[in-house]
Amino acid sequence: MKKFTILSIAAVAAVSTFISCNSSSSTDDYMYDVVSNTGVSAFKLSANDSVLANLDTIFFSIDLEKAEIFNADSLPYGTPINKLVPVITMMDTPSKLELKVPMDNGRDSIHNYLENPGDTIDFSRGPVTMSVTSLDGLVSRDYIISVLVHKEESDSLVWSQTARTILPSALSAPARQHTAKAGSSIYCLTNAGTSWSIATRGYVSDSWDKYMVTVPEGSDINSFCGTDNGVLYILAPQKLYASTDGGRSWSDTGKSLNYIYGNYGENVLGAVENDGEWTSVEYPSGKTAIIPDGMPVAGTSPLLSYSFALGESPISTFVGGRDSQDRMDGSSWAYDGSEWARISIQPIPKKLEDMILVPYFAYNVSSAYIATKYSIFMAFGGADDSGNNRTVYVSSDYGRTWNEGGELIQLPPYMPSLSQAQGFVENITLSSRSTSEWELFEPSYRIPANAELFGGFGMSRATRPVDTWECPYIYIYGGVTDEHGLSPYVWRGVLNRLAFKPII
Repeated sequence: MKKFTILSIAAVAAVSTFISCNSSSSTDDYMYDVVSNTGVSAFKLSANDSVLANLDTIFFSIDLEKAEIFNADSLPYGTPINKLVPVITMMDTPSKLELKVPMDNGRDSIHNYLENPGDTIDFSRGPVTMSVTSLDGLVSRDYIISVLVHKEESDSLVWSQTARTILPSALSAPARQHTAKAGSSIYCLTNAGTSWSIATRGYVSDSWDKYMVTVPEGSDINSFCGTDNGVLYILAPQKLYASTDGGRSWSDTGKSLNYIYGNYGENVLGAVENDGEWTSVEYPSGKTAIIPDGMPVAGTSPLLSYSFALGESPISTFVGGRDSQDRMDGSSWAYDGSEWARISIQPIPKKLEDMILVPYFAYNVSSAYIATKYSIFMAFGGADDSGNNRTVYVSSDYGRTWNEGGELIQLPPYMPSLSQAQGFVENITLSSRSTSEWELFEPSYRIPANAELFGGFGMSRATRPVDTWECPYIYIYGGVTDEHGLSPYVWRGVLNRLAFKPII
């Protein structure tokens, strides 16, 4: 936020046009008189630390064309705005300046600002009308002043009770599931007895294509994964099978693996044991790497891949799991295309297996209420020998250091704790008229002008109305509940701040 108030460019341009091109027009002369004789040049609130620290730095926009004054960046949730002292600066000295506060009886409470500039004003009842009359009494104008406050905690991660759907499947009552991304599509594999189904959709689409499939005998559903070139893989048992037609048909690759971590680009990345020695193998490239002592070879989170600007190759990371001695681990391990390494200097406090690992965002909010976005990894779900884990953990350094996330991003009580679930982050296009079963709340608030959304969608003060914007949602598929049964839902969550309508 800034310590000055910006005037509407459109209004200033309009005034200039009136002067230079239409000075002979009586209508334009009148509009010029309105803006010049009743225009507001600055608006802010007096400092009051009992209301909010640095209250006098809150940035207010003045739209002279529409006669509106408002703070585009809403104040923090719960800020009391019933006793605020406005500081108003006019372009010219007015003969009258009154603030009209709506009251419950339908009448306005009128404050004479010229006589009592220190009066507290109640903005909690809705917009306040400011009536201004010019010094000569010939021109008057009404402004609408709004002090906006977030109606929800902006930095809370919301898993709405309505933001869930039934797992997509051609089976009426699936007992197991595993979901993977291959190419630009999502594939949800479900099983009940000897029956198998795959449901697929394009990334960021809610339209599923569901069909029955036959998988290789003895297939391990938890090994199901996909690669960047759209190929699906599964182990049955310890033999690697591939499908290039969405799981409708499978072929034996001739490769044997004990475990699949996930994909590394267009290769599936797995682990194989030979006479007590463990090696990681890329297929089909054939590259191998030694698996260090203590590195998990089962129960890991799916791989999360990322790149650095100056890096020679992508890096893939997992967290948690069990090593070859059946010991659980809370560390992050990373693979750079040639070797593995334990990268955690501060592991997750609990040793867990079958966790969810997703990339997401958090915000630092300064004393002037400027919110700065930064990237984080989130790890949650999973289980240890005592049961499923409910705690959400956060790393802001690519898995090197893990800490328990703040209260606002922990799972709500109505959302179950899950292990063996899969998580994906997808950019969804929102609009001020968005309506669907996934709608969490009306996104009627605003985020800072310098924020950026997931995937590099830049944000700035718009020069035209914003009708749609990109918002990153976390999707959680299935999972095993505390009662050891399948969770039959897909949950969708979002950080409130990311769903707020961008500043216009």
